[in-house]
Amino acid sequence: MDVPANLPASAHPGTLHYIPPNLSAFEPTKPLVRSANVNTLLWVGGMFDTPGSVSYPFSIAQSLGPTWTVMTALLGSSGLSWGVSSIARDAEDMAKIVAYIKELRPGGMIIIMGHSTGCQDCMEYIVGKNAEKRPAVDGIILQAPVSDREAIMNDLPEAFMHEANQLALQMCRDGKDKDAMPNRLTKQVFGRIAITARRWVDISSPGPYHEGADDYFSSDLPDKRLRGTFGKLPASTPLLILYGGADASVPEHVDKRRLVQKWMHITEGGGGSVDGLNGGVVVGATHNLNAQAETIVQDLVRRVAGFIARMEKGEIGAAAGEVIRVDSSFADYEKATTASSSSSLTTDEAEDQDFIPNAGIDPEPFLNLKKHVSWNPEPIDPADFLQLLWGQFEHKQRVQAGGVEDKGDWGTTLDSIEEGGEQRAPDEIYWEYDEQCGMQEGIFADDVDASFGSESTLIEW
Repeated sequence: MDVPANLPASAHPGTLHYIPPNLSAFEPTKPLVRSANVNTLLWVGGMFDTPGSVSYPFSIAQSLGPTWTVMTALLGSSGLSWGVSSIARDAEDMAKIVAYIKELRPGGMIIIMGHSTGCQDCMEYIVGKNAEKRPAVDGIILQAPVSDREAIMNDLPEAFMHEANQLALQMCRDGKDKDAMPNRLTKQVFGRIAITARRWVDISSPGPYHEGADDYFSSDLPDKRLRGTFGKLPASTPLLILYGGADASVPEHVDKRRLVQKWMHITEGGGGSVDGLNGGVVVGATHNLNAQAETIVQDLVRRVAGFIARMEKGEIGAAAGEVIRVDSSFADYEKATTASSSSSLTTDEAEDQDFIPNAGIDPEPFLNLKKHVSWNPEPIDPADFLQLLWGQFEHKQRVQAGGVEDKGDWGTTLDSIEEGGEQRAPDEIYWEYDEQCGMQEGIFADDVDASFGSESTLIEW
């Protein structure tokens, strides 16, 4: 949930695109190829945001090659107007800007990237009411997809929250949904701006059913609800999730990594496409990364660029993803993974930073994989296999064995399996390569599973 930005005054050269009757988009100046095939990343801000109020989009623009440009959208709800608008109206505004971009650059791809409430806007655009009538986009990025309901509950005294919710619901029942809420109930969180009763219900999403229109990202939403949102994202529109590891809008009780993994799994379960190699929790990132260390900003920029590169290579999207079978001894596999233990990460360090395998790891145990691993249309290179495998350590190897969650510490080797139960040592391991998350599921061949004629025990990374 955004608060007014606190950046110093600045100026950025670029082009201001006007989209009738009252919309615009700012495109920072950068070298571009002379072509109608220039691709566009359309950035959509959150509450209080205007072009320039969040600085990292300018870093993304300069990092991408000459075939990609960035536009920051100025919607009807931008600045102080979000309290009298809705994400449904935002989605329609975005549709007009997307249509304009398609006319301007008919051969280019378009990715929509939301920040904060802009993430709700992007989800509404893809899966909300009348989504099928809006111009298609080629990808979606969610940066800081946080729950307004949980953020408000974290900041507003319970008595104020209850009074505001009950009043807003009553105003909606009385047909006064477009009237403003009393500022005494909302100013502690949002300051002195107008917020209609309907918008308050949308963002605060009162219980017991939490049906507010903006409530896409609360950590307590049931799987059934999420299958109606994340589970409806099409494979043709791959998803990248970038969750701030130090986002103050997220209550302390929320397990950020587990929540992001849940969204990814539900997206995949619905047939959608997710980039799990670049997506996840951005360590140290605040809500909007303003005034953060350049290393943190560049981590986010690198992830966005990596997502775009995978899209362009066809590694994620509707046509990506094959099943890879790996015949390898458990000893070889364990030897390779254990070799990284020289990095000497403590449990807390492994949990708080991305795991990077030791640069001197010996890939020899994996060289025998090339003759066994097939990946249409040609064999996978062992080095690529290692990269995909290690990509999943970002999720910190939370182990599930036999459907029972491992309650032990996060591990850096397969020894953590022992903490969840009996260690298994099959001769064959089946890996299902998922285009979004790399090596996602290990299936022991000595159990039985419907897809392989056996019933499986999963170890989920």
